[in-house]
Amino acid sequence: MIDVRREDLVTADVQCILRSVGSRPEPLTAVGREIGIAAGEDLLERIEQIGDLPVGGAGVGSGRHLSELRDGQHG
Repeated sequence: MIDVRREDLVTADVQCILRSVGSRPEPLTAVGREIGIAAGEDLLERIEQIGDLPVGGAGVGSGRHLSELRDGQHG
């Protein structure tokens, strides 16, 4: 079951998030950058490993550290 919500992606109590990117893995929005900063080097390294994406492509990674980001200390 997919439950769609609109809330702060950095501190949301969720199992996964969608972060929009272009063909390169750099974030397109300020909140995308905040997610990367809050998640730290581990997430950024995993995103870089995905590499370039074709139009309409998606990269899937573990959300294992999302629960550690819920302190509200972001951007």
